[in-house]
Amino acid sequence: MSEQCNRDLLLGYLSEDLDLEEQLEFLLHVDSCNRCRREIYDARKAQHPHFYKALTRKGKKRIAADMDDEIFEVA
Repeated sequence: MSEQCNRDLLLGYLSEDLDLEEQLEFLLHVDSCNRCRREIYDARKAQHPHFYKALTRKGKKRIAADMDDEIFEVA
């Protein structure tokens, strides 16, 4: 994570403990931060390995694209 990244916000986002303002702040950051986006992906993958194992490369790309759209829609 870079100096601009806030580890507490990342952990709060993953545990769904952020209030709306904090979520928006974090999602705005993630929109331009590949490292944090990757950490979210890796954390979700660790939580649900059975789902990610079953996906094809095409399916993974679609989920990544959907994740980008979701961030844009919220921000």
